[in-house]
Amino acid sequence: MSKLKIGNIELNSNIILGPMAGLTDRPFRLVCEKFNPGLVVTEMVSAKAIFYNDENTKKLMVTKDEKHPIAIQIFGSDEESMSFAAKWVCENTDADIIDINMGCPAPKVVKNGDGSKLLLDLDKVYSITKAVVDNSTLPVTVKIRKGWDNDHIVAVEAAKQIEKAGASAITIHGRTRSEFYTGIADWDIIKKVKENVSIPVIGNGDVACPQDAEKLLKETGCDGVMISRATLGNPWIFSQTKEFLETGNYSEPTNKEKLETIIEHINLEIGEKGEYTGVREMRKHVCYYLKGMPNASEIRNEINHLESKEEVIERLKKFFEDNFTYRKISAKEFDRLFDLFPDDEQLWLKYKDKRLKEFENEETDTYVIEYDKKFIGEISVNYVCHDLQTEAIPNQRVYFQAFRLDKKFQGRGLGQKLIEYVLDDLISRGYTEFTIGVEDDNEIAKHIYFKFGFTKAIDKGKGDEFDPTDYTLYLKKIDNK
Repeated sequence: MSKLKIGNIELNSNIILGPMAGLTDRPFRLVCEKFNPGLVVTEMVSAKAIFYNDENTKKLMVTKDEKHPIAIQIFGSDEESMSFAAKWVCENTDADIIDINMGCPAPKVVKNGDGSKLLLDLDKVYSITKAVVDNSTLPVTVKIRKGWDNDHIVAVEAAKQIEKAGASAITIHGRTRSEFYTGIADWDIIKKVKENVSIPVIGNGDVACPQDAEKLLKETGCDGVMISRATLGNPWIFSQTKEFLETGNYSEPTNKEKLETIIEHINLEIGEKGEYTGVREMRKHVCYYLKGMPNASEIRNEINHLESKEEVIERLKKFFEDNFTYRKISAKEFDRLFDLFPDDEQLWLKYKDKRLKEFENEETDTYVIEYDKKFIGEISVNYVCHDLQTEAIPNQRVYFQAFRLDKKFQGRGLGQKLIEYVLDDLISRGYTEFTIGVEDDNEIAKHIYFKFGFTKAIDKGKGDEFDPTDYTLYLKKIDNK
């Protein structure tokens, strides 16, 4: 994990929380800071609003109780207000860095000549940067885009002007203004900027997971990574990325930890803005936190109509209890299970977080099938990074163990269907590598192997690759990305 120095400010991590208007307010920054980003950046603040002494704008720059370092981002296109704002930030806040926004694509910003519109005037890029640097006692950084459009790809030229004006670092988003956030970010332009300036370059765009951060650093040679939209509903991406860059693996938060984080965020938002505004501000954040979870659309609609803190928290608790303690699933989800269960009945899938003593602090989820309140079968999934029973299969993300099936239901295809269901669920949650022990059942082994496209079968005793039709299998699904 690399450290990053911006001027005289040394960051303990080169993974940075990017600014997002209306989203990276103080409550959200406080939540993210628990997971140790190297730097957080405030929402963008209008230099003219600072110049005219706007009280609401001043509130955006409050950083009480926050971890440092913190950058305050300002935007504007005239030297007078930008100079004034720089001096004001230095004298009236406890910011460590001033960041200049030259990348915002929003129409209401560019229509005034601010944000990414500045990239159409490289002389102004220089003069604005120079004005802020000359009136700041703090290091100054600048955030830019690839250019205005495909006819104005000016990132390298802009970066040179920014360095010439005395800035201490540059962040570049790999899209033009005309692209907004569509398409694929151009990481090659980040590499080109890095090759043409001597100050630190921070890459931004399409970093959605720790693997993306590592890839961006390697492919571009940039000094740091700024993560913005991928932090929404996912503040632990900072600790995960740090862990991944150091070890090659990272852990997922438990559902209990997710719920606790959401409730903490709610309390912070209401403490900052009052219950009426705080509850409404949290609606968008709750949508991000619940994205991809079962039945999320239903609860999102409900949350959007709740108006009190107590109602929101109780509904969230019930959602997590219903979906991650006991979840009703229809028999149709198991392809009718050879008519084992009638269509109008309900199976219960019991999905819970628990800790097993033999794994100490490793996280384990257990999927349990019950019918008419009677146990049918279960699979435990252990999120370890090694196989505890053999050294044949190192560095696996998911290890299936403790598969049990009531004798009355054996031989009817339920075991196979249960394994399929759990695999589908894990794949939908982003896992791509599995170790699955399938013993004493050649037919299940063959079916699972071919249906899910496993690319390797390993003898658990010898560690040798072999024919998947052999008697006992440990199956590894390789991520082909």
